[in-house]
Amino acid sequence: MQSLAASVLLMVASVTDATQELHLSGLSLQLPGTWTVKTDGQYVVRGSLSATFDPNVMPWVTVNLCDDESANHRCPAGKPDLSRDKGCPAIQRSVHEWPNAIVETRWICPLMRDRPGIRYSSSVTLFEIGKTQVLLYYLATDHDTPPTEFLDNFAKALRVDATAPRGAVDAPRLDPDIATPPQLDPETVTPTATRLLQTLKQALDSDQLLQEGFFSDENLKSLFDATSIQWFTKDDDPPRIGKIVIIKSALLPGYDIRVSSLFVPGASQARRVLIAVGHVRFTREEVIAVFGAPVAWTRGTDPHGASIPLPLHFGDVEGVTKTPWDGTVKKGASFSIGRDGSVNSIMIVAIGPERQK
Repeated sequence: MQSLAASVLLMVASVTDATQELHLSGLSLQLPGTWTVKTDGQYVVRGSLSATFDPNVMPWVTVNLCDDESANHRCPAGKPDLSRDKGCPAIQRSVHEWPNAIVETRWICPLMRDRPGIRYSSSVTLFEIGKTQVLLYYLATDHDTPPTEFLDNFAKALRVDATAPRGAVDAPRLDPDIATPPQLDPETVTPTATRLLQTLKQALDSDQLLQEGFFSDENLKSLFDATSIQWFTKDDDPPRIGKIVIIKSALLPGYDIRVSSLFVPGASQARRVLIAVGHVRFTREEVIAVFGAPVAWTRGTDPHGASIPLPLHFGDVEGVTKTPWDGTVKKGASFSIGRDGSVNSIMIVAIGPERQK
């Protein structure tokens, strides 16, 4: 009986520890073998324990890659900084050096409190491998693999794969040795609009919006893959309200991206920065997959009794847009939802002192 029990335990352990290998634009990585994984083979991986990806069903992970040697997926200037994330005052930051010259900067929120009755953790980590960066989001309940263990296992398996193709022209590749290979379909191939979401998220996390050089033509062109930059007003133009620019982007053809940096009354060194994009069309799941779990948000009762879906909010949006500035840096994102339930506009905001390079 003891021998049988030991055999059963060994079988369970082997199933639990099984992994599937994926190739992502010059990198090799591993995820749990029991997960359903989808990838474009180049820049995006999305995986979850459930058969269908649902941001409300944990555990799940998203992996996004950028590369300074790629014309279409260059990395943003600066690194994400989640130390002032008001959604998790107890967030923990750590830096790890792994073999193969891989450096990881990790943030873990050990207990999120925005979903009553659900105990779960949220983690964001940035791997730097030469000129390549890998940004990973992992959400898990207290019954799942803890973030530290999950990220350690991911980092130990992450390596440069000289045989894997690189760049936007690479054909998606699947490893034939994967027992349950990820299936490619149109929704997993990163559309340009989704890349815009990823760009905005990275700009928000890395505090680029408040950097002096953010509004240079060169940075705006690189960040938004801009095909046209039209200045409406600059700092010294009457009536001296700040900077406003209209951008046409290859990431969202046919639509304007409006970016402004306005002076804050009574605070000569402070700016209120806003990126606004209208007439977009995303699902809530697509937004959450990039931005993570939204913060709790309440809104007054509609006097007409109509059913108006609440927008998705991330970070301290209300502190930026609805309250006087108290001298501290605040930032957030808001996604408005139409009556059909889809996301139809984007607002990225930050307020604080403009910083020198």
